[in-house]
Amino acid sequence: MQKNRKAFVLNRLNHKIKNNLNEKEEEPINPDEPIVSYSGSGLDNDKYLELELQSDGCYDLPEDADYSGEKGEQLLRYVRPGDIMYDSVGLGSSGSGSGHVAIIEGIAHSSKYNKDYIVTIEANPDHGVKRGYLDEERFMDSKSILRVKNATQAIINDAIYFCQQQLDKKYDLNILRKHTSIDSKEWYCSELVWAAYKYNENGIDLANGAWLAVTPQDINADSDTCKIMKHNKDTTFTCNSNTHTYHCDGDTFTESHNHDGIHQSYDKCTICEHIFWPGC
Repeated sequence: MQKNRKAFVLNRLNHKIKNNLNEKEEEPINPDEPIVSYSGSGLDNDKYLELELQSDGCYDLPEDADYSGEKGEQLLRYVRPGDIMYDSVGLGSSGSGSGHVAIIEGIAHSSKYNKDYIVTIEANPDHGVKRGYLDEERFMDSKSILRVKNATQAIINDAIYFCQQQLDKKYDLNILRKHTSIDSKEWYCSELVWAAYKYNENGIDLANGAWLAVTPQDINADSDTCKIMKHNKDTTFTCNSNTHTYHCDGDTFTESHNHDGIHQSYDKCTICEHIFWPGC
């Protein structure tokens, strides 16, 4: 594992990566080929995986991301690096596959549209491993946001670093394997997220009990993940002076308040918006 690398989990990301995705060559049928579609890209439009490379070498939105509604505003407030976007819809309109997952790399700023947007890293059958983005329009189509419980900042940082090292690698769906090496040449979506969280020496197995492939459903159902947002459910909070607890679709997650530190007479949590008065 590489140490002493620059901090890469930032609330504002400068994206400088090369685009060298190679098309996978046709090969004869062999035992290493996938037997069945276990994990897919869901029904998302390709636009979500087409961040534009600007003249300064940074990525920017191909079109204006939508955070205008209540869910959009909540996405920007609640979502953080290391969270997982889970799509319950699988390949095809029947939703017969097992869905899709992507890791949240961070929150970037679009110079073109002068707004923040949520950046993902995900393995897609048509594009390989790419950066994409999550906005309200994409979220409202069968998505949830999962948080990995008990993940330290070191585990989260290493999971994101692991995914960054896979950018532009090929997509390959093979249910007879679960890669964990950072040097692997190809990935399917849930394999990538699962391996990323195992990368740290104290990593977390997000698919306990999975036999061969790890599916998005395995990650969603794992006891180490919980929902903090769901497209058709509300997220509410209970608060005390030190912590707040997310409540979403039967799941709960408790963490310390994140004080904004910008008010003179009081303080306010940027997530649950709980207000703290001096002496209270």
